[in-house]
Amino acid sequence: MFLLKTKGIRLRIFNFDHEPPHVHVAGDSGWAKIEIEEGSIIEGHIGTGELKKARRAIKDNRARLLLEWEKAQERGKKHEPRRHKSR
Repeated sequence: MFLLKTKGIRLRIFNFDHEPPHVHVAGDSGWAKIEIEEGSIIEGHIGTGELKKARRAIKDNRARLLLEWEKAQERGKKHEPRRHKSR
């Protein structure tokens, strides 16, 4: 998991998460999943002020967030449960 704290909000990227690349944003007014590329809300609700802060943080850190997204997906693959073949 990757965590970025800024201006009263937290942006998280979880290992082995679903597409599209996104961050989980949490603040005092709620939570939301926000696409890294477009800045659009995928799910959830967060107040207008915190949404603006989140979108600014995503824009300012887009390259780093995309890199961390890729790393998180690789970390998740390493910890994926192994399936045993039936005999």
